[in-house]
Amino acid sequence: QTLAIAQVSQKVDRVSSEISQTVSQGQSENARQIAQVRQYVDKKGSEITSTTDKKLGDQAVTIQQIQRVQSDTRNELNAMYMLKVQKTKNGIPYVAGIGAGIEDVDG
Repeated sequence: QTLAIAQVSQKVDRVSSEISQTVSQGQSENARQIAQVRQYVDKKGSEITSTTDKKLGDQAVTIQQIQRVQSDTRNELNAMYMLKVQKTKNGIPYVAGIGAGIEDVDG
């Protein structure tokens, strides 16, 4: 009975160690991927564009989201958020969009 308990204890310790190692590897991989995304966004001039589209027969829909932060020629910061939704049916396009922006100006 003591031998069986010792064997179970060893198995529990081994499984616990494997779980800890797997979680640690997952966290390291997540951190690496987040760093890659940050680097990609920085290289793109502080702009993120996300596009989703779907087709079904003669219908197609697209949603595009754009977020941008930039400086202008006077070295003032501007921010913009835009959402565009588009649907085409029978060759006739329907487009709708909404956007918001802010500029660093006096007054």
